[in-house]
Amino acid sequence: MPLFLVQYSYSPDIERRLAERPAHREWLGGLFDEGRLVAAGPYADDGAPGGQLIIRAETAGAVEELLPDDPYAQIGVIADATIRQWTVVFGPWQD
Repeated sequence: MPLFLVQYSYSPDIERRLAERPAHREWLGGLFDEGRLVAAGPYADDGAPGGQLIIRAETAGAVEELLPDDPYAQIGVIADATIRQWTVVFGPWQD
């Protein structure tokens, strides 16, 4: 099944985002348990706040349908989300 990278950029509202983090991580955990989420996490550098998800899905449209269910999306702390299909040539997720 194809893999997609979802790159999140967060709004500057850190307090709202941190308050919603447990629900966001619970949502991610559900996707992981279902086998749809391969990996996820925040960026560790000092650049703009954000994170990345690696999701298994048939199409980019299927990924787009998942994202509004993210608690972060529901409270409006995702400033931008970019979805790109990823072809893994080396690594544990290569086809």
